[in-house]
Amino acid sequence: MKKLSFSVLMLFALSCESPSSMDPGTPKSKQEANESSLKVVNGTFSFETVDEFETTVKKIGSMSSQEYSLWQKSHDVKTLYSEYLSLPPDASLQQVAETRPHLITLNEKTNAYELNSVNSNYAKVTNEKGLVIINNATYQFSSTEVKCIKGIDQNAASTLLTSKREEYEANSIKFSSVEEGFKPGRNAKVGPWEKEQRGNAIRDMKGWDGDYYLKSWLVCRYYWIPNPWFPGMDRGMMAIEVSGKYYREKGWGPDEERTPQQYSTTWSFELSDGLANFGTYYPYSGTWTESGIPSFAKVLYDGIPCDIRNLNIPVTATDFNKNGNSVTSTTTFVVTN
Repeated sequence: MKKLSFSVLMLFALSCESPSSMDPGTPKSKQEANESSLKVVNGTFSFETVDEFETTVKKIGSMSSQEYSLWQKSHDVKTLYSEYLSLPPDASLQQVAETRPHLITLNEKTNAYELNSVNSNYAKVTNEKGLVIINNATYQFSSTEVKCIKGIDQNAASTLLTSKREEYEANSIKFSSVEEGFKPGRNAKVGPWEKEQRGNAIRDMKGWDGDYYLKSWLVCRYYWIPNPWFPGMDRGMMAIEVSGKYYREKGWGPDEERTPQQYSTTWSFELSDGLANFGTYYPYSGTWTESGIPSFAKVLYDGIPCDIRNLNIPVTATDFNKNGNSVTSTTTFVVTN
């Protein structure tokens, strides 16, 4: 049975979030995430620098679903994320993956259909094909690689999208493979996590339709953002994301998804930046809740590669049982080193 590991978020869900010690926090106004230098070129967001791109990604990631929807619509750009949201609830993920592979891909390791991006925050600022312009170069972010080419015209975008791996060098395309799970080595240690867990049952929701469960995924990805102008100036990045859905397991067909009263997660772990302070760990934590969505994806960390230890991430779906009582299904990801 196929699993959906990235969520279809409703556009007008409400959320509140307490940022972590490294998170820039929720924007004070909608304009704060709309830098004056941000442009739209041929339906694609354009950033002057990687730093500006990363700053905007983090600010967008801290918005509620409603805030993001308003921000995206104000720029009139079809993003990878907004196009995913527009899929009908009964859409066949397998069929979408076959007809629109730039939007959804099958993760061969987990046998799950995922949004085709390195993480859900990046999908919010790339166009529907995963493209974004940074420093006069066109980039594409997918779940398996990050690649770029000099130039911002339609020819550059077409070359980037249609070239095969064996053609990259001839077409002056720089790329980085996206790796999941453990990657040892100083300044590049990604946690040994690509996990799926199912929570406890919420019993007999209506007295006849069986039990409901929370299923969660934790994935850690490592990648480089290539710099086509200055060789050797590529930027190493790491992302930790948790996602989940609330469903009834039918056993004879696709799981029946249900929208719970609320999703929430509280995460905590320790980071060592791998640079001047390598071996010195500092706490990293945060909380997040959101209501009105059938499933979710939440980026917990997106930054330089770090050593990580003492990770603890409980994920909870809260719903009402048949007696009207508030009950929970919970999974907890724990890594102790």
